[in-house]
Amino acid sequence: MRSSGYLRDQQLVYTVKGLDKVDLFFRITNTAVKDVLYRGHLKQMICALRLAQG
Repeated sequence: MRSSGYLRDQQLVYTVKGLDKVDLFFRITNTAVKDVLYRGHLKQMICALRLAQG
């Protein structure tokens, strides 16, 4: 039997919670980065972090 979360994910066609839905919180001088940057800028920041890992 599949969980209700899985069925909801299938209905919405995206992941609501789970291992592949990860939230990262970055703060710069006590300000959350997500409150300052637009979504596109956040994606660029994540790409830069992934490239920096090697």
